[in-house]
Amino acid sequence: MRVPPREFKTPDGRAYAVRSARPREAGKVLDHAWHVRAEPEVSVEDQDEFRCDVDQLRGILKTALEADNGFFLAAAAGDDVVATLSVAGGRHGKVRHVGEIGVSVRADWRRRGVGRRLLEVAIEHAGAAPVLRRLSLEVFARNTAAIRLYESFGFVHEGRRRGHVRIGDRDEDVLLMGLLLEAPG
Repeated sequence: MRVPPREFKTPDGRAYAVRSARPREAGKVLDHAWHVRAEPEVSVEDQDEFRCDVDQLRGILKTALEADNGFFLAAAAGDDVVATLSVAGGRHGKVRHVGEIGVSVRADWRRRGVGRRLLEVAIEHAGAAPVLRRLSLEVFARNTAAIRLYESFGFVHEGRRRGHVRIGDRDEDVLLMGLLLEAPG
């Protein structure tokens, strides 16, 4: 699903656009993913476990543009990708209406409204998609800022996976959250 660009500014005046990630910028999206995976507190996958190359990601971005139940957004500041949000629709008939959200914001762009704008655009476009009826996500239970953001858009707590993620020598809980979308029309 193609998402047209929308222009925004952070409170400190930095301009960025939220739009569909383009296959030709797969390298920049990959760089962003690599940097986020260097932060164990925000990603389940570590850098040494990340197995995606530019050609694979280019294919993923192309597929997302053609999907009727998903998309891949980039927040771009000039030539830099500073955040991404993907909505991956279910592959099987009984769950095609469910979009799983994955979101990441580069550390130096956090707490500036970029995640909020990504989520706003994502929910708007998911709600307009004829297939999608529900969005789901997982978030570390200790990530209270993200949880508050999701709640502000109407996501509700649907479950908790106790000790689901191990960071160093400690176990972390993961919350499951979901949002039912309004039917278009």
